[in-house]
Amino acid sequence: MVLANGSSRYLHLNTHRGRLAIATSGQISGHAAAANAFAVAAINVGTAGGGAFTGGATNPVEFFSSDGPRRIFYGAGGAPITPGNFSATGGQLLQKPDVAAADCVTTATPGFSPFCGTSAAAPHAAAVAALMLQAAGGPSSLTRAQIRAAIDARSLDIEAPGVDRDSGSGIMDALGVIGRVHPPFTDPVLSAGSTVAREIHLRELRARVDAQRVRCHLTPFDWTDPSLAAAFTVIKAVHIAELRTALSSAYTACGVSPPTYTDTNLAGVAVKAVHFNELRNAVVALE
Repeated sequence: MVLANGSSRYLHLNTHRGRLAIATSGQISGHAAAANAFAVAAINVGTAGGGAFTGGATNPVEFFSSDGPRRIFYGAGGAPITPGNFSATGGQLLQKPDVAAADCVTTATPGFSPFCGTSAAAPHAAAVAALMLQAAGGPSSLTRAQIRAAIDARSLDIEAPGVDRDSGSGIMDALGVIGRVHPPFTDPVLSAGSTVAREIHLRELRARVDAQRVRCHLTPFDWTDPSLAAAFTVIKAVHIAELRTALSSAYTACGVSPPTYTDTNLAGVAVKAVHFNELRNAVVALE
């Protein structure tokens, strides 16, 4: 094509899975390309080999999964972002897709087994996001920015290193993102001499430590006094020691050096506020 007159501008040409001899990136379009949307690339679940995705070149995006980035020239109200400049230097460049998820999965719906395509990957990502909200405390418990930050922090990197045009931040890790979005701790900071250690402090730490153990491919810990009752559970040194052991194992399994603690030997030591505060900081650091 040759410009007959007027100013040069971007032209989007879609061949609907056809192939061009000369092509550019940026196929993703429509609602998925909106700045605040989560565009989801598709990864064939078959590349997981019947287990978990491993990342890298072993889990490539599907050949039909639309790539990015996406350049837009108009705002939501219809006004041009860069009036008069509709070329490769104008508008706003958006990083799309945002994340990737599995397709070619088995469903109970007739005719959709396997179910391939980004139409299968997007519901997977949405389901994980719903679990994140549930873990955090409900529908209004997380902002869009918090959800996005958790996804980016725990995505399994594939394709080009880091965020890339084909898979965004990588494959969405359900256990990883859910492990980052628990409700705040009860009594956010335990103060020496004024905060009484309660069973809820112990219960919350156990839940979050077990979540990290599962994420790091360990089983939940076998706790002493597994049933904790408010006003009846006496917090013991063994409870703190077990939390340290269980969490340190998760650190090691995830390839991270375990933290160090005050009062390394807890034998005969009274439970202190610092013991809880250190454990809380350690579990948050691993999340």
